[in-house]
Amino acid sequence: MIADNDGDRIKSAYEKAMERAEDMIEDTEGSINYERREEIKPKLSRYFQGGIDSDELWQEFSGAEEDELKMAQEMIIESLGLNSSEEEIEKRRQAVLALEDLKDSSQVRTAERALDQASKVVQQYNSEQERLRSKLKDMMRQQMQDQQQRGQLNGDAVTMQAVQNMDEETRRRIARTREQMENKFQEQWDEVKGQLLDALGLEK
Repeated sequence: MIADNDGDRIKSAYEKAMERAEDMIEDTEGSINYERREEIKPKLSRYFQGGIDSDELWQEFSGAEEDELKMAQEMIIESLGLNSSEEEIEKRRQAVLALEDLKDSSQVRTAERALDQASKVVQQYNSEQERLRSKLKDMMRQQMQDQQQRGQLNGDAVTMQAVQNMDEETRRRIARTREQMENKFQEQWDEVKGQLLDALGLEK
């Protein structure tokens, strides 16, 4: 019985030691990753601010280890979202492909296809946003005209006033339509982002 208890104590102490070792490894890896990101940031900042082009970015990372190339690509993708402009998308596309070209296990064509799909989703999202804005403007214009005819607004009424005077059902319908659109495109973006990360050999 005593032996069993001693065994339990030994096992418990071993497990605790292993947990501490794992924590130390995680802390070390986290510290290394932080340091790497801090080293990468200035290079990417110069590129995004127009100080260097994609060819010069290629030169900046020439000779870098694959883990560093992947981390830089991941940071670039992190800065890309549904609200990105076409110019921002293209700039990030060039950067990602320049870094992909440096990898030993380069998959440039696969990355290009994934980036094309990401660009397509963002463009569709921006188009849908513009369509909704146009529809909202039309609704507010009609609302103002109706209220002016009823003498509820004068000719100097502003758009915000028209929005405030919209009936509750109209506001709910607009909010519901926007939410549905956002959810649909977010799902598409999450899917295409996952495909992009896979194409680049990055963790999701």
